[in-house]
Amino acid sequence: MDGGWVNSIEFGVNYQTRKKKKLVNEFFLALANGSNIAPLPEPTGFTNLSFIGIPGMVTYDPLQAIADGVYTQTPNPNADVAIKSWKVKEDLTTLYAMAEFDHDVGSSMTLFGNFGLQWVKTDQKSEAISASGTGDGTSLVPTSGGDKYNEWLPSVNISLGISETQFLRFAYARTLARARMDQMRANLEYSFDDSKLDSTDINNSPWGGSGGNPTLRPWIANAFDLSWEKYADDGISYVAAAYFYKKLKTWVFEAPELFDFSDFPEMSQDPALSEGLVTIPQNGSGGNIDGFELSASLDFGLFNEKLEGFGLIGSASWTNSDIKDTSGEEITIPGLSEDVYNLTGYYENDMFSIRLSMRNRSDFLGEVSGFGAGRDFRQVEGNTTLDGQASYFFSGKLTGLTLLFQAYNITDEPFVTFSNDDTRQVIDYQRYGRSFLLGASYSW
Repeated sequence: MDGGWVNSIEFGVNYQTRKKKKLVNEFFLALANGSNIAPLPEPTGFTNLSFIGIPGMVTYDPLQAIADGVYTQTPNPNADVAIKSWKVKEDLTTLYAMAEFDHDVGSSMTLFGNFGLQWVKTDQKSEAISASGTGDGTSLVPTSGGDKYNEWLPSVNISLGISETQFLRFAYARTLARARMDQMRANLEYSFDDSKLDSTDINNSPWGGSGGNPTLRPWIANAFDLSWEKYADDGISYVAAAYFYKKLKTWVFEAPELFDFSDFPEMSQDPALSEGLVTIPQNGSGGNIDGFELSASLDFGLFNEKLEGFGLIGSASWTNSDIKDTSGEEITIPGLSEDVYNLTGYYENDMFSIRLSMRNRSDFLGEVSGFGAGRDFRQVEGNTTLDGQASYFFSGKLTGLTLLFQAYNITDEPFVTFSNDDTRQVIDYQRYGRSFLLGASYSW
């Protein structure tokens, strides 16, 4: 667009469908010889447990024992297994528009950026099995549910060019992050206590249980960012300071909620209550996350032309969160480290590039696979990881060809979880080793 404040307008529509189907089969293992005793398989070596004071432990391969026919497998029909199978589908329609602007302010400053709006329509549904009991007495009930809703997501990004090398930036956006699909499943593992048939107290109802929530809404936050940036004359080196604040409108946590069991088979016993409390993922409201970030990029060519191509890139962020559940208890957000530091050293020229990066993060609440592949929250010990990358760009007849080598977790940093805020009380200690990738690309 020519003339005026607005330079261009972009608009469109996006449609996507997400589907996930999970089918879980679990088995009991018993010795095939019908005895309680069987010979151990051949050991595969020793596992180093020196981190808890044990030099080593003999290691066996249980999967090989199954493959060799040492065990028989009997299907597990219990309710806790039946509820692990489910289907979830989301249909998402997004209408969006964005306008970009650029305007001179006075004789030496410029104001530029964009503002926009998204309208997101969601249609979500789940089909699953709810279950109760064990063995042949397991009760299976087909269940389903879903929800339809719309969200308006405005955003604005404004940059003020104080000079050719100095900028103030402000951004606001209403953001949306969807819950995991397994949290949106319609399953319930429920219980029915016939000794409470005559109870009229909802806190003493014969019904109870836990499971998923097919009407679960996304995380939604109003996010604000303010930053200052100062660039050197080379256009590469800079320093920046930023403050960020997120006001959470909705977030996800687990808590009891009233559930109507009218269609479940146990209603034939005519209990006084047809409702009970089930613990499921729900949407909370209120709370905030805020913090500061410092970042810088330094090309050594600023000091001496012989050092051109060498440089450092670094950042440090400090984050606080203040979120409480409906009972007033403070909630820790999974995956959030309060302190995170990054540092990258590099050398680059027309033919070659090499980078070495370090990331350090403080302790955080992690979500890991627990017993039966269920999800468990555990405190994860902070760690420092080291990664590297090297590229070579060919010239002459091979111009356009690039070779790339990458190395991840060079120091073989372990993944460690612990309990009771005591790093000595180790739950998991896992080493995943180093990863190396070699690739090539060609462009013309």
